[in-house]
Amino acid sequence: MAITKVNNAMQDALAAAQPTITSVGTLTGLDVNGTVTANAGVVVDTITIDGSEIDASGSLTLDVAGNITLDADDAGEIRLKDGGTQYGALKIDSNRLKIQSIISDADMLFAGNDGGSEITALTLDMSEAGAAIFNDAVTSGGDITTSTNLKAAQIRVMEGNSTAGGLFKEKNLTGSGSSNDITIFAESINDGGDIHFMTGGSVTKRLTIDSSGTATFSDDVIADAFLPTTEGAYGSNHVGVHSSGVVLNAATSQTGYIMSAGSAVMTFAPTGGTIQLGGFTAANKLDSYEEGVFTATLRGSTGQPNPLITTTAKYTKVGDTVNVWVSFESVNTTGYSGTVTITGLPFTNNGGRVPFAVVPYVSTTWNSGYQVTGFIQNQSTTLSIFQFGSGSPYAGALHAAGANKYWWCQATYKT
Repeated sequence: MAITKVNNAMQDALAAAQPTITSVGTLTGLDVNGTVTANAGVVVDTITIDGSEIDASGSLTLDVAGNITLDADDAGEIRLKDGGTQYGALKIDSNRLKIQSIISDADMLFAGNDGGSEITALTLDMSEAGAAIFNDAVTSGGDITTSTNLKAAQIRVMEGNSTAGGLFKEKNLTGSGSSNDITIFAESINDGGDIHFMTGGSVTKRLTIDSSGTATFSDDVIADAFLPTTEGAYGSNHVGVHSSGVVLNAATSQTGYIMSAGSAVMTFAPTGGTIQLGGFTAANKLDSYEEGVFTATLRGSTGQPNPLITTTAKYTKVGDTVNVWVSFESVNTTGYSGTVTITGLPFTNNGGRVPFAVVPYVSTTWNSGYQVTGFIQNQSTTLSIFQFGSGSPYAGALHAAGANKYWWCQATYKT
């Protein structure tokens, strides 16, 4: 009896030491007080745990009642792979969280759900040194600061894949570049490459600078001491506005001015296109300015050839004052006789009888002891050449007809 019991005990011990425990039914409990070692791996449904690797033949869900902690001692690096190929990583870099795209030139996308549709809110273009491309507006609660060691720090506005324009500081923080200017630029894509400044809830265009550099304001231009006539000359020397408001706009009747030493030296009244010099009264008004040419015709009171001799003369009209310059050079006056006159003034004289300077050279005769001068009669457009003697009435100077004759005249009169 004793031998039988010993054999049964040994069989029980041998059975407990078998490498495989197989349950033909449900195994409701297995108490293990020590370590379970499975050198060939552990298989649980679709999950295989073997060595340092966990594999699942389908999706894998980690669902815990508390936190999930990932702790990697090698720079805290967590590698992201697809089919064994790494494409990203999370790691620590000098106490900074580093999110890294591994594939060369592969962009990083930040996507979200906008009303049920997926949108890419931000793209970091790794083939362009990480250039950030936002899908829509960028709102900042503080300053937006940019710095670079390249030739300029630039903010570029893109239209498709083309630069529509942008802003850059010509001198960067390293000191390279030509100046500290801030430059706004536009490239010729749409609207001729113009730059528009817009304001208001309806986004109204206020100022346009076209590709040729011409600045066009959509409305009044208001300024006081901020438009100096010379660099740094503010205060009493400036271009400004009248008390009624702006300005230099022909559609309004308001007045602009230029100040010097605290006094208005020039004012502008757009209605009628007038300028006032030295003040705001009618006496300071400059109504017009004009310059041009006219045809001056030489005439004789008792005889003249056909065709008549003419010359192209010049004039300048400032306000109601006209200056004319007439010159006949080396003309042949054969056929002329009687008193000398020149017709064709561009404006009628309304300033009374006006004398003018005339130099006749071998072209005119007059009495001995007399002097020659010119007159423009009132309500006339004719230059008349006269001779005057002491105590004697004036009379017309006469033609000395022939070749190589000259007259030089300069006259000033009122319209």
